[in-house]
Amino acid sequence: AQQAELACCNAAFLALIAMDPGNTIYLNTFYAEAGALLFLYSTVCLVLLVAQQPRRGLAIWLMISAFLLGMSKFQHLLLPLLLATRQFAP
Repeated sequence: AQQAELACCNAAFLALIAMDPGNTIYLNTFYAEAGALLFLYSTVCLVLLVAQQPRRGLAIWLMISAFLLGMSKFQHLLLPLLLATRQFAP
């Protein structure tokens, strides 16, 4: 049941990112960038995978993806910071 819920979250998030006309029409302009969208999607997918099966390799990929997301656009820095505080909180 948990895998079905995570798959549904993944599909809903992909639909929000990939099917948003603002993202697809203005991909190379001020509104969206391909790198920001790619790393946003990969960060969310890796969060779902780590939630399902916490493994060190997945956590490392999550940190890399979150770092690249934070560096892609200043507006996307909040999600990596929240993930970092959640990861290292006691």
